[in-house]
Amino acid sequence: MELLRSGRRPTGMRTPVIAASSLALALSLAACSDEPDDTRAVDPGGTSTSSGPAFEVAASGGCGEAFFWAADADGSQVIQVYVEQRDRSAAQPTALELTLPDPEVTATLQTGTDLIGDQCNDILNGRVSGEQAIVEGSGTMTLGPPSIDGFNGVTGTLTMTGLVAADGTLLPDLTVTTDMIGFYAG
Repeated sequence: MELLRSGRRPTGMRTPVIAASSLALALSLAACSDEPDDTRAVDPGGTSTSSGPAFEVAASGGCGEAFFWAADADGSQVIQVYVEQRDRSAAQPTALELTLPDPEVTATLQTGTDLIGDQCNDILNGRVSGEQAIVEGSGTMTLGPPSIDGFNGVTGTLTMTGLVAADGTLLPDLTVTTDMIGFYAG
């Protein structure tokens, strides 16, 4: 070790031994890393280049009868799931099992700018530059009975796993809970 600190280059058999030892140490540390293996690089178009979800959910909500959304932090990608449930039970919660694709379920991935503000809002400032169907995934949607007065929202929860967009992009698993089911903007 003193030879390296002095600035002199080791000679003889020491160089290969030090190099081999350094390489072995580096490989063993990399193998024990706490970093998840399930990461994905995303190009600006939203397509994936490795395994794992294309983005992390940073904002979510819902409204209507029954529309749920989940977006990334900058609002450039948003997942939307809609199932028509205006005629659900007025006496007890409604629980639905969802498996995509399903003609009764509209599930999309939108890309663009400022998309968070456009969800459940009648003032649209975002710009959608792309939209594609979500073609795989499953989960549940649970909705409270409609409000008696028709003006107050009720609780709804959407849980989805295994979401895949039409271009093969893997999407994050979702758990979205809102108290705005039954609320309509405008």
